[in-house]
Amino acid sequence: MPVPESVQKLRQQFADRAIYGGEQYRLNIPDNMLDDAPEAASLDPAIRKAAIAETREMAADLGLTSEDVAELKSLAATVKEPPSAEQRAAWVAESTEALKREYGEQWQDALRDAMRLVNRDPRVAQVLLHNNRGDHPRYVMLFAKLAELHAQGLGRRRIAQALACNESSIAALLAALKGARTVEKGQCNAA
Repeated sequence: MPVPESVQKLRQQFADRAIYGGEQYRLNIPDNMLDDAPEAASLDPAIRKAAIAETREMAADLGLTSEDVAELKSLAATVKEPPSAEQRAAWVAESTEALKREYGEQWQDALRDAMRLVNRDPRVAQVLLHNNRGDHPRYVMLFAKLAELHAQGLGRRRIAQALACNESSIAALLAALKGARTVEKGQCNAA
């Protein structure tokens, strides 16, 4: 599946995305990742290589950590067959309870934000829909947390751009400014 135009635009929008890209996932998404996948056995080696490279790029788009990639791979290995209707209902109930525990009254907002993040790239949504994996509580909670981190990260980038700071110096500044409405440009360099 080609890279959607909306994803290409997002990749161009964020300079740090271009710097780090998908190569950081080479250990977790190795070149031989598809060697044991029966559905990939008949693929041309160049197509397999491109698919693996794009999988790394998708991980970068989502801002996954190495631990997140390992979690997703583990879960994919665990959930191989489509769940029964009863199992899906149980997963939805577990996911709802986990979201309520983590996000309280804002659990529906967290779920909506996670769904927006997933739907930002139709290929991610397709992977989660395959075998109905997306209902599993571990997937739901991972994407809720990723959506929350994306919201925070985008906020840091906007502040950094406004102050002409780099994003890494912004974390300390934000911690020091909790609740402040305005920031002086000089404060960036002090952080």
